[in-house]
Amino acid sequence: PIRGHDEEKAVSSVSTPKENCKSRVEVSASLELRLRLRRPRALPAHRDIRGSVLILDLSGFTALGERLKSELGDSEGAAEFAFRVNTILSTMVERVYQFGGD
Repeated sequence: PIRGHDEEKAVSSVSTPKENCKSRVEVSASLELRLRLRRPRALPAHRDIRGSVLILDLSGFTALGERLKSELGDSEGAAEFAFRVNTILSTMVERVYQFGGD
């Protein structure tokens, strides 16, 4: 919330023409945002590292699960689905390890 001297400064810098009136909540939110943007916070502690990220999208993931469930039943469908997904992910993890990832 806006308090003290900052509040007075912020309120005095706002002019709202009658033809373009905003609710008090909108004006307050706008003031709060402007004050927060004027006072940048320090960045959190960090360290630079060298690395890579693997992003993998399994296309048809949901459809495969539903199809296996309908063809094989709940238990067997879930087991087959887990086996297939595990095979794909294991292959990807092996490639990550091959190139020095962890």
